[in-house]
Amino acid sequence: MAPSPQWLAQRQALHTRFLDVVGLHDASRLAYLHGPETTWDDDGLVRLWTDALAAHPPVEHGSNHMYVHVPFCKSLCTFCNYERLRPSRASLMEDYLQRVLASMDALAPALEPLTFHALYIGGGTPSVLPAKMLDTLLWAVRNKFRWHVHAARHFEFDPAVLGPTRLEVLQKHEFNYLSFGIQTLDGAVNEAHDRGLQDLALIGKRFESLQAAGLDAPACDFLLGLAGTTPDQIIGELRTVMERFRPRSIDVFLITPTREYVDRHFGGSYEAFWAHRLPFEQQCGPAIEQLAEDLDYIASGGGGHLFHLGRRDLALPDESVTGRKFGYSQQLKPWTGPLNLVAFGPSAKSRVFGHAYYESHDASDSDDDPVHVEYRGFLGGLRGEAMGFLVHHLRDHDRLDRAEFRRLFSVDVTELFADVIAAWEHLGLARVEPVHVVFPPADSPERARTLMWLANPAGLEHQIERRLGFDLSEQALTTALAALPAGEVAATGHARLSFVGPSGTAVPARVAPTAEGQPPRIALLAAPPPGDVDALRKNVARCRKLLTPRRNRLAVV
Repeated sequence: MAPSPQWLAQRQALHTRFLDVVGLHDASRLAYLHGPETTWDDDGLVRLWTDALAAHPPVEHGSNHMYVHVPFCKSLCTFCNYERLRPSRASLMEDYLQRVLASMDALAPALEPLTFHALYIGGGTPSVLPAKMLDTLLWAVRNKFRWHVHAARHFEFDPAVLGPTRLEVLQKHEFNYLSFGIQTLDGAVNEAHDRGLQDLALIGKRFESLQAAGLDAPACDFLLGLAGTTPDQIIGELRTVMERFRPRSIDVFLITPTREYVDRHFGGSYEAFWAHRLPFEQQCGPAIEQLAEDLDYIASGGGGHLFHLGRRDLALPDESVTGRKFGYSQQLKPWTGPLNLVAFGPSAKSRVFGHAYYESHDASDSDDDPVHVEYRGFLGGLRGEAMGFLVHHLRDHDRLDRAEFRRLFSVDVTELFADVIAAWEHLGLARVEPVHVVFPPADSPERARTLMWLANPAGLEHQIERRLGFDLSEQALTTALAALPAGEVAATGHARLSFVGPSGTAVPARVAPTAEGQPPRIALLAAPPPGDVDALRKNVARCRKLLTPRRNRLAVV
């Protein structure tokens, strides 16, 4: 069914306004735009998990993963967009550890129904933790939660910071997957990105020490698009590492720019950045596939953002012989099935499948309260969960397998997102086939604009509100109106209003920034029955007196 022209025009205007005010340089950001945040304490989070697991018990083909974020690094790479800091004093790491342990103690009883299939200790740089702290953390992870017999255990390390005592701790706790970031072998480029003097000699020393300890060659990462590198250079470096050290796998990422990165390395010009990155997008995919063929690796995931290379001789054997094997992912993938992700540590993102997303935050730096943590996030429901999956999948791929989507969400994408699919087809952005939804090839910014149709409008509006400096919280409006003398004008606020028309139907309405206009304005959005429109307009006229006439307006939209 064709979309309503009025709805289509409103969404297009909202998208234009969002791009003008906020900007959108990578589609993955859309997955976290759900509107105003909800905040939970430990008790609230326990109730959230308890209610969610009671309503939707774990399924056999699902996965439960755990992530522990260690925010400390010896140096802060300029391209990194994760929370990290230098361990300037021992108490910082001790406070961090106590906060994580307290969160685990609080949440473990609610997570008792879950069997965990994969653990990832990431950062930051987890190998910065002293061996004794690392051992304490891993004992807590091991003893407080239930683990599958074939659970995968992953650990990120810095090749310059992984001594024998830390390695002994990892071996004791049966870590079977170690990885570290190379990004490039060019020492000068690494130094320019605040990575220190990491080069081929240091990397070779670490491969040799791990092999001497009886461990398989670790996995490693490369990064495409770093300032100062070229596609031919990175492909050559990949070949060198694959031939000389035979890592068990390599993840090759396309760099996602932060505002700070573009300012520092490209003079603040996103146009210059995209021009630099484009040859990597165009040339590296075929070259990486050729490397895999030449050096007996299996290439997969080459959808744009990530290429994965795995040694053919280490490919997983038949599951019917060994039992189910597990890998780790923070993102919902077809192979994970429905995914619960429990994350600990500052800024670590968790997902309660089909219910909510949230991040952990240190709520206090007080010596009197060193372990207090709060959790901020969104109640997204099944559509919010599916939106996050689609944004990440379609950022990197030109087609969606409808059967895979149904396996994950128990509903067809054309039903759950009927309005979005209708808009895409109407605008020529996608076509629906019996097996797939297919998109024309597009560069990253263009695909991000297409995927904006998936985003919750309230999430887009909320980001506009924040960027324009509106305080649209319910608390702010309540405070402003409570002290408002007769005849005075109220400040802008977020109104949860309900109008009742002649039909007796309550019409909910919400305040949001308009998609056009300078200076910024807000509008009252409501969807009354046809017979109630005139009555609603009269009530809006009365409400208009509460807002500053020169800056804001209320209108039935």
